[in-house]
Amino acid sequence: MPRGQDNRVTRFRIVAVALLGVLAAWALPAPAQTAPWRNVGGSLRQITEIAAIEQFARDHPYSSNVHLALLNAYLEAGRMDAAWQEIEFLATRGYVFSEAGRAGLLASFDGPLRDRLQALLAAGPEPLAASETFATVPAEAELVESLAWDESRRLLFVSTVVSRALFRRDSDGRWERIALAGTGSLGGLAFDPARGRLWIASGVYDETPDPATAFRGLIGYAPDSGDTVRIAGPAAGSPGDIAVGEDGTLYASDPLNGAIYRAAGGALETWVAPGTFRSPQGLVPWEGGAIVSDYGYGLAFVDPAGKAWRIDSDAPALLDGIDGMWRRGQTIVAVQNGARPARIVELTMAPDGRRITAVRELERAHPAWTEPLGAAIVGDSLAY
Repeated sequence: MPRGQDNRVTRFRIVAVALLGVLAAWALPAPAQTAPWRNVGGSLRQITEIAAIEQFARDHPYSSNVHLALLNAYLEAGRMDAAWQEIEFLATRGYVFSEAGRAGLLASFDGPLRDRLQALLAAGPEPLAASETFATVPAEAELVESLAWDESRRLLFVSTVVSRALFRRDSDGRWERIALAGTGSLGGLAFDPARGRLWIASGVYDETPDPATAFRGLIGYAPDSGDTVRIAGPAAGSPGDIAVGEDGTLYASDPLNGAIYRAAGGALETWVAPGTFRSPQGLVPWEGGAIVSDYGYGLAFVDPAGKAWRIDSDAPALLDGIDGMWRRGQTIVAVQNGARPARIVELTMAPDGRRITAVRELERAHPAWTEPLGAAIVGDSLAY
Protein backbone atom coordinates (compact mmCIF):
# COMPACT_ATOMS: atom_id res chain seq x y z
CA MET A 1 0.00 0.00 0.00
CA PRO A 2 1.04 3.67 -0.20
CA ARG A 3 4.70 4.42 0.31
CA GLY A 4 5.58 6.88 -2.47
CA GLN A 5 4.25 9.21 -5.11
CA ASP A 6 5.01 9.59 -8.81
CA ASN A 7 2.64 10.61 -11.61
CA ARG A 8 4.43 8.82 -14.44
CA VAL A 9 3.17 5.54 -15.85
CA THR A 10 5.93 3.70 -17.68
CA ARG A 11 6.00 0.42 -19.54
CA PHE A 12 8.36 -2.10 -21.09
CA ARG A 13 7.98 -5.21 -23.21
CA ILE A 14 8.14 -8.27 -20.98
CA VAL A 15 9.33 -10.53 -23.77
CA ALA A 16 12.33 -8.37 -24.70
CA VAL A 17 14.54 -8.70 -21.62
CA ALA A 18 17.35 -11.22 -21.29
CA LEU A 19 17.36 -13.92 -18.64
CA LEU A 20 18.69 -12.84 -15.26
CA GLY A 21 22.28 -13.89 -14.67
CA VAL A 22 23.07 -14.60 -11.01
CA LEU A 23 19.64 -15.68 -9.80
CA ALA A 24 18.98 -18.03 -12.70
CA ALA A 25 22.46 -19.56 -12.74
CA TRP A 26 22.28 -21.44 -9.46
CA ALA A 27 20.02 -24.37 -8.64
CA LEU A 28 18.86 -25.56 -5.24
CA PRO A 29 17.69 -29.06 -4.37
CA ALA A 30 13.91 -29.30 -4.12
CA PRO A 31 12.63 -29.88 -0.58
CA ALA A 32 10.67 -33.05 0.09
CA GLN A 33 7.39 -31.19 0.55
CA THR A 34 5.96 -27.72 0.78
CA ALA A 35 6.06 -26.28 4.29
CA PRO A 36 3.00 -24.77 5.97
CA TRP A 37 3.11 -20.98 6.16
CA ARG A 38 4.19 -19.61 9.52
CA ASN A 39 3.47 -16.03 10.53
CA VAL A 40 6.27 -14.45 12.53
CA GLY A 41 3.73 -12.44 14.52
CA GLY A 42 4.52 -8.94 15.74
CA SER A 43 7.68 -7.15 14.73
CA LEU A 44 10.77 -9.15 13.84
CA ARG A 45 12.82 -6.48 15.62
CA GLN A 46 11.32 -7.59 18.94
CA ILE A 47 12.87 -11.05 18.61
CA THR A 48 16.38 -11.12 20.03
CA GLU A 49 17.18 -14.79 20.64
CA ILE A 50 19.41 -16.15 17.89
CA ALA A 51 17.80 -19.59 17.99
CA ALA A 52 14.36 -18.06 17.38
CA ILE A 53 15.61 -15.97 14.44
CA GLU A 54 17.38 -19.02 12.99
CA GLN A 55 14.07 -20.87 13.12
CA PHE A 56 12.34 -18.01 11.29
CA ALA A 57 15.09 -18.17 8.64
CA ARG A 58 14.26 -21.84 8.14
CA ASP A 59 10.55 -20.98 7.97
CA HIS A 60 11.11 -18.05 5.58
CA PRO A 61 14.36 -18.79 3.69
CA TYR A 62 13.62 -16.27 0.91
CA SER A 63 13.16 -13.21 3.12
CA SER A 64 15.93 -10.61 3.19
CA ASN A 65 14.22 -9.13 6.28
CA VAL A 66 14.74 -12.34 8.22
CA HIS A 67 18.31 -12.87 7.02
CA LEU A 68 19.21 -9.27 7.88
CA ALA A 69 17.86 -9.81 11.38
CA LEU A 70 19.96 -12.95 11.65
CA LEU A 71 23.04 -11.13 10.33
CA ASN A 72 22.67 -8.40 12.96
CA ALA A 73 22.20 -10.97 15.71
CA TYR A 74 25.38 -12.80 14.68
CA LEU A 75 27.35 -9.55 14.55
CA GLU A 76 26.19 -8.55 18.04
CA ALA A 77 27.15 -12.00 19.35
CA GLY A 78 30.57 -11.84 17.67
CA ARG A 79 29.84 -14.90 15.54
CA MET A 80 31.74 -13.58 12.54
CA ASP A 81 31.84 -16.79 10.47
CA ALA A 82 28.06 -17.08 10.68
CA ALA A 83 27.69 -13.37 9.92
CA TRP A 84 29.88 -13.77 6.82
CA GLN A 85 27.64 -16.57 5.56
CA GLU A 86 24.58 -14.31 5.87
CA ILE A 87 26.33 -11.47 4.02
CA GLU A 88 27.32 -13.84 1.24
CA PHE A 89 23.80 -15.30 1.13
CA LEU A 90 22.25 -11.87 0.62
CA ALA A 91 24.87 -10.47 -1.76
CA THR A 92 24.81 -13.45 -4.11
CA ARG A 93 21.05 -13.04 -4.41
CA GLY A 94 21.36 -9.45 -5.57
CA TYR A 95 20.83 -7.66 -2.26
CA VAL A 96 22.59 -4.28 -2.09
CA PHE A 97 23.43 -2.91 1.36
CA SER A 98 23.00 0.80 2.03
CA GLU A 99 26.07 3.01 2.23
CA ALA A 100 25.80 3.09 6.01
CA GLY A 101 25.27 -0.66 6.09
CA ARG A 102 28.38 -1.30 3.97
CA ALA A 103 30.45 0.96 6.20
CA GLY A 104 29.23 -0.84 9.31
CA LEU A 105 29.98 -4.25 7.86
CA LEU A 106 33.48 -3.27 6.75
CA ALA A 107 34.19 -1.91 10.23
CA SER A 108 33.23 -5.28 11.71
CA PHE A 109 35.86 -7.28 9.81
CA ASP A 110 39.60 -6.97 9.38
CA GLY A 111 42.44 -8.58 7.48
CA PRO A 112 41.86 -10.76 4.40
CA LEU A 113 38.19 -11.27 5.27
CA ARG A 114 37.65 -7.51 5.13
CA ASP A 115 39.26 -7.41 1.68
CA ARG A 116 36.99 -10.23 0.51
CA LEU A 117 33.98 -8.41 1.92
CA GLN A 118 34.92 -5.18 0.17
CA ALA A 119 35.18 -7.02 -3.17
CA LEU A 120 31.85 -8.80 -2.58
CA LEU A 121 30.00 -5.58 -1.75
CA ALA A 122 31.54 -3.75 -4.71
CA ALA A 123 30.30 -6.43 -7.12
CA GLY A 124 26.63 -5.52 -6.68
CA PRO A 125 24.25 -5.43 -9.65
CA GLU A 126 24.14 -2.39 -11.90
CA PRO A 127 20.86 -0.56 -12.67
CA LEU A 128 18.75 -2.15 -15.38
CA ALA A 129 16.42 0.22 -17.23
CA ALA A 130 14.14 -1.01 -19.99
CA SER A 131 10.98 1.12 -19.83
CA GLU A 132 9.63 4.22 -21.53
CA THR A 133 6.99 6.73 -20.49
CA PHE A 134 3.50 5.50 -21.39
CA ALA A 135 1.28 8.16 -19.74
CA THR A 136 1.33 10.90 -17.13
CA VAL A 137 -1.42 10.92 -14.52
CA PRO A 138 -2.95 14.35 -13.76
CA ALA A 139 -1.47 16.00 -10.68
CA GLU A 140 -4.92 16.27 -9.06
CA ALA A 141 -4.89 12.50 -8.65
CA GLU A 142 -2.29 12.96 -5.86
CA LEU A 143 -1.14 9.59 -4.48
CA VAL A 144 -1.58 6.93 -7.20
CA GLU A 145 -1.95 3.36 -5.99
CA SER A 146 -2.92 0.95 -8.76
CA LEU A 147 -3.58 0.52 -12.50
CA ALA A 148 -5.94 -1.55 -14.61
CA TRP A 149 -6.26 -1.97 -18.36
CA ASP A 150 -9.42 -2.57 -20.42
CA GLU A 151 -8.06 -4.03 -23.65
CA SER A 152 -11.31 -3.98 -25.64
CA ARG A 153 -11.95 -0.28 -24.97
CA ARG A 154 -8.27 0.72 -24.73
CA LEU A 155 -8.90 2.36 -21.36
CA LEU A 156 -6.34 2.85 -18.59
CA PHE A 157 -7.71 3.18 -15.04
CA VAL A 158 -5.83 4.62 -12.07
CA SER A 159 -6.86 4.45 -8.41
CA THR A 160 -5.79 7.06 -5.88
CA VAL A 161 -5.49 7.14 -2.12
CA VAL A 162 -5.58 10.74 -0.91
CA SER A 163 -8.09 12.06 -3.47
CA ARG A 164 -10.22 8.91 -3.01
CA ALA A 165 -10.91 8.92 -6.75
CA LEU A 166 -10.83 6.85 -9.91
CA PHE A 167 -9.26 8.31 -13.05
CA ARG A 168 -9.68 7.02 -16.59
CA ARG A 169 -7.54 7.63 -19.67
CA ASP A 170 -9.22 7.01 -23.02
CA SER A 171 -7.66 5.73 -26.24
CA ASP A 172 -6.89 9.31 -27.31
CA GLY A 173 -4.93 10.02 -24.13
CA ARG A 174 -7.58 12.18 -22.45
CA TRP A 175 -7.97 11.84 -18.69
CA GLU A 176 -11.31 11.96 -16.85
CA ARG A 177 -12.13 11.80 -13.16
CA ILE A 178 -14.88 9.24 -12.53
CA ALA A 179 -17.38 10.32 -9.89
CA LEU A 180 -17.90 7.52 -7.36
CA ALA A 181 -19.83 8.61 -4.28
CA GLY A 182 -18.83 7.64 -0.76
CA THR A 183 -15.65 5.75 -1.52
CA GLY A 184 -12.74 5.23 0.79
CA SER A 185 -9.15 5.43 -0.33
CA LEU A 186 -9.04 3.45 -3.55
CA GLY A 187 -6.43 0.72 -3.65
CA GLY A 188 -6.14 -2.31 -5.89
CA LEU A 189 -7.80 -2.55 -9.30
CA ALA A 190 -8.68 -5.63 -11.34
CA PHE A 191 -10.51 -5.64 -14.66
CA ASP A 192 -12.78 -8.59 -15.46
CA PRO A 193 -12.85 -8.76 -19.30
CA ALA A 194 -15.39 -11.60 -19.42
CA ARG A 195 -17.96 -9.49 -17.60
CA GLY A 196 -16.78 -6.04 -18.66
CA ARG A 197 -16.42 -4.76 -15.11
CA LEU A 198 -13.66 -2.98 -13.22
CA TRP A 199 -13.30 -3.99 -9.57
CA ILE A 200 -11.91 -1.46 -7.10
CA ALA A 201 -10.76 -1.95 -3.51
CA SER A 202 -11.94 0.74 -1.11
CA GLY A 203 -10.63 1.07 2.44
CA VAL A 204 -9.04 3.17 5.16
CA TYR A 205 -5.30 3.78 5.53
CA ASP A 206 -3.05 6.28 7.27
CA GLU A 207 -3.34 8.65 4.31
CA THR A 208 -7.17 8.48 4.08
CA PRO A 209 -8.88 11.86 4.51
CA ASP A 210 -12.07 11.77 6.64
CA PRO A 211 -11.92 8.00 7.28
CA ALA A 212 -15.30 7.89 9.07
CA THR A 213 -17.03 8.41 5.69
CA ALA A 214 -15.06 5.75 3.82
CA PHE A 215 -16.65 2.63 2.35
CA ARG A 216 -14.79 -0.58 3.16
CA GLY A 217 -15.18 -3.26 0.51
CA LEU A 218 -15.16 -3.77 -3.24
CA ILE A 219 -16.78 -1.57 -5.88
CA GLY A 220 -17.65 -2.90 -9.33
CA TYR A 221 -17.76 -0.29 -12.08
CA ALA A 222 -19.12 -0.80 -15.62
CA PRO A 223 -17.21 1.49 -18.04
CA ASP A 224 -20.01 1.54 -20.64
CA SER A 225 -22.94 2.43 -18.40
CA GLY A 226 -21.22 3.88 -15.36
CA ASP A 227 -23.29 1.58 -13.13
CA THR A 228 -21.72 0.39 -9.89
CA VAL A 229 -22.26 -2.46 -7.45
CA ARG A 230 -20.81 -2.70 -3.97
CA ILE A 231 -19.73 -5.65 -1.88
CA ALA A 232 -19.13 -4.67 1.72
CA GLY A 233 -16.24 -6.19 3.58
CA PRO A 234 -15.73 -6.84 7.29
CA ALA A 235 -16.45 -3.78 9.45
CA ALA A 236 -12.82 -3.24 10.42
CA GLY A 237 -11.32 -4.54 7.18
CA SER A 238 -9.60 -2.61 4.42
CA PRO A 239 -9.18 -4.54 1.15
CA GLY A 240 -5.92 -3.59 -0.54
CA ASP A 241 -4.76 -5.53 -3.59
CA ILE A 242 -7.43 -7.45 -5.48
CA ALA A 243 -7.64 -10.01 -8.29
CA VAL A 244 -10.42 -11.68 -10.26
CA GLY A 245 -10.44 -15.31 -11.34
CA GLU A 246 -11.58 -16.59 -14.71
CA ASP A 247 -14.86 -17.70 -13.12
CA GLY A 248 -15.46 -14.21 -11.70
CA THR A 249 -14.41 -15.02 -8.13
CA LEU A 250 -12.94 -11.97 -6.42
CA TYR A 251 -9.92 -12.12 -4.12
CA ALA A 252 -8.67 -9.33 -1.86
CA SER A 253 -5.80 -8.97 0.59
CA ASP A 254 -6.00 -6.89 3.75
CA PRO A 255 -2.53 -5.47 4.51
CA LEU A 256 -3.61 -4.13 7.90
CA ASN A 257 -4.95 -7.28 9.57
CA GLY A 258 -3.29 -10.03 7.53
CA ALA A 259 -6.49 -11.58 6.15
CA ILE A 260 -7.46 -12.69 2.64
CA TYR A 261 -11.07 -12.26 1.48
CA ARG A 262 -13.00 -14.01 -1.27
CA ALA A 263 -16.34 -13.35 -2.97
CA ALA A 264 -18.00 -15.73 -5.43
CA GLY A 265 -21.22 -14.03 -6.49
CA GLY A 266 -22.09 -12.85 -3.00
CA ALA A 267 -20.62 -11.36 0.15
CA LEU A 268 -16.93 -10.69 0.72
CA GLU A 269 -16.05 -13.46 3.13
CA THR A 270 -12.91 -14.12 5.12
CA TRP A 271 -11.04 -16.91 3.33
CA VAL A 272 -7.73 -16.75 5.26
CA ALA A 273 -8.00 -15.65 8.89
CA PRO A 274 -6.58 -12.32 10.13
CA GLY A 275 -3.06 -12.69 11.47
CA THR A 276 -2.13 -15.47 9.04
CA PHE A 277 0.05 -13.01 7.13
CA ARG A 278 2.06 -10.08 8.43
CA SER A 279 1.20 -7.75 5.51
CA PRO A 280 -0.39 -9.46 2.49
CA GLN A 281 -0.15 -7.43 -0.70
CA GLY A 282 -0.41 -8.70 -4.30
CA LEU A 283 -2.29 -11.89 -5.08
CA VAL A 284 -2.90 -14.02 -8.17
CA PRO A 285 -5.62 -16.69 -8.60
CA TRP A 286 -4.09 -20.07 -9.41
CA GLU A 287 -5.74 -23.46 -9.88
CA GLY A 288 -8.61 -22.94 -7.44
CA GLY A 289 -6.38 -21.19 -4.92
CA ALA A 290 -4.20 -18.10 -4.97
CA ILE A 291 -0.58 -17.03 -4.72
CA VAL A 292 -0.16 -14.31 -2.10
CA SER A 293 2.73 -11.96 -1.37
CA ASP A 294 3.55 -11.27 2.26
CA TYR A 295 5.56 -8.04 2.15
CA GLY A 296 7.88 -9.03 4.97
CA TYR A 297 8.46 -12.72 4.37
CA GLY A 298 7.85 -14.01 0.84
CA LEU A 299 5.23 -15.87 -1.18
CA ALA A 300 2.56 -18.32 -0.09
CA PHE A 301 0.11 -20.57 -1.90
CA VAL A 302 -3.39 -20.56 -0.43
CA ASP A 303 -5.25 -23.75 -1.27
CA PRO A 304 -9.01 -23.84 -1.95
CA ALA A 305 -9.69 -24.58 1.73
CA GLY A 306 -7.88 -21.40 2.78
CA LYS A 307 -4.73 -23.04 4.19
CA ALA A 308 -1.46 -21.25 3.39
CA TRP A 309 1.75 -22.98 2.29
CA ARG A 310 5.20 -21.52 1.67
CA ILE A 311 6.29 -21.23 -1.96
CA ASP A 312 9.85 -22.44 -2.53
CA SER A 313 12.19 -21.65 -5.40
CA ASP A 314 14.49 -23.81 -7.51
CA ALA A 315 16.69 -20.75 -8.10
CA PRO A 316 18.25 -18.58 -5.38
CA ALA A 317 15.81 -15.74 -4.75
CA LEU A 318 14.73 -13.08 -2.29
CA LEU A 319 10.94 -12.92 -2.34
CA ASP A 320 10.01 -10.41 0.35
CA GLY A 321 9.13 -6.82 -0.53
CA ILE A 322 6.78 -7.81 -3.36
CA ASP A 323 3.97 -5.27 -3.58
CA GLY A 324 1.95 -6.27 -6.64
CA MET A 325 1.74 -9.39 -8.83
CA TRP A 326 0.13 -10.10 -12.21
CA ARG A 327 -0.24 -13.44 -13.96
CA ARG A 328 0.91 -13.97 -17.53
CA GLY A 329 0.46 -17.59 -18.57
CA GLN A 330 2.66 -19.73 -16.33
CA THR A 331 4.58 -16.71 -15.06
CA ILE A 332 4.01 -13.98 -12.51
CA VAL A 333 5.33 -10.46 -13.02
CA ALA A 334 6.01 -8.84 -9.65
CA VAL A 335 6.86 -5.31 -8.54
CA GLN A 336 9.35 -5.77 -5.70
CA ASN A 337 9.65 -2.26 -4.30
CA GLY A 338 10.64 -3.47 -0.84
CA ALA A 339 13.83 -5.06 -2.13
CA ARG A 340 17.28 -3.46 -2.13
CA PRO A 341 17.49 -2.43 -4.88
CA ALA A 342 13.87 -2.12 -5.99
CA ARG A 343 13.16 -4.25 -9.03
CA ILE A 344 10.55 -5.87 -11.25
CA VAL A 345 10.88 -9.61 -11.69
CA GLU A 346 9.28 -12.42 -13.63
CA LEU A 347 8.72 -15.69 -11.77
CA THR A 348 8.07 -18.88 -13.72
CA MET A 349 5.77 -21.10 -11.67
CA ALA A 350 5.28 -24.84 -11.54
CA PRO A 351 1.85 -25.84 -12.93
CA ASP A 352 0.36 -26.23 -9.44
CA GLY A 353 1.62 -22.78 -8.38
CA ARG A 354 3.52 -24.08 -5.38
CA ARG A 355 7.09 -23.67 -6.64
CA ILE A 356 9.16 -21.16 -8.59
CA THR A 357 11.17 -22.82 -11.33
CA ALA A 358 12.99 -19.78 -12.76
CA VAL A 359 13.56 -16.09 -12.00
CA ARG A 360 14.53 -13.24 -14.27
CA GLU A 361 14.83 -9.52 -13.60
CA LEU A 362 13.03 -7.16 -15.98
CA GLU A 363 14.12 -3.88 -14.40
CA ARG A 364 16.29 -2.97 -11.44
CA ALA A 365 17.11 0.34 -9.74
CA HIS A 366 15.86 2.40 -12.68
CA PRO A 367 17.53 5.85 -12.39
CA ALA A 368 14.18 7.62 -12.92
CA TRP A 369 12.34 5.71 -10.19
CA THR A 370 11.05 7.13 -6.98
CA GLU A 371 9.15 3.91 -6.27
CA PRO A 372 7.48 1.48 -8.68
CA LEU A 373 4.01 0.54 -7.50
CA GLY A 374 0.77 -0.57 -9.20
CA ALA A 375 0.85 -2.15 -12.65
CA ALA A 376 -1.18 -3.87 -15.35
CA ILE A 377 -0.42 -6.22 -18.23
CA VAL A 378 -0.96 -4.32 -21.50
CA GLY A 379 -0.49 -6.73 -24.39
CA ASP A 380 3.08 -7.99 -24.19
CA SER A 381 4.11 -5.10 -21.91
CA LEU A 382 3.90 -4.24 -18.24
CA ALA A 383 2.61 -0.73 -17.53
CA TYR A 384 3.38 0.51 -14.04
